[in-house]
Amino acid sequence: MTPVDVTAAAGGSREPAALDRPTRAVAAPGGPLRILVLAPSFPFPPAHGGAVRLYHSIRGLAARGHHVVLAALVDEAPDPAHLGEMARWCREVRVVPRTPSPSPRPIRLFAFRKYYVDAMALASRELERRHRFDVIHLDYTQMGVYHDALPRGIPRV
Repeated sequence: MTPVDVTAAAGGSREPAALDRPTRAVAAPGGPLRILVLAPSFPFPPAHGGAVRLYHSIRGLAARGHHVVLAALVDEAPDPAHLGEMARWCREVRVVPRTPSPSPRPIRLFAFRKYYVDAMALASRELERRHRFDVIHLDYTQMGVYHDALPRGIPRV
């Protein structure tokens, strides 16, 4: 499996349904934020606590007018319906096969080594060139292995 951009193929609307939008103001006075989310697993269906939190965070940010791009590590290709659900909320969805690569710098915690995938580092840089993100959200502590692979000068949370 190779990294895939599924937004167009999944029929993503790019705009949340009107009924899903909050009644309060959308986007900040300076305009919507462009947010890259790097996730250690695909957040839909929200079957565990981390996925529940991430799915609803993405949905809430998009519903408020922010531009969210998701790049997620996967062990197998997600169901097309699940891809379509995330494409409703994300400007772009990229799934990257979890095939661990040697990190460019030593990763001391063995448990984190399986999260460093060259294709994810390359995808994050390519996505940043196209979208010019305002902020990068590294979901879960283990996604910190990409800190040095990301462009400098962009806040990470």
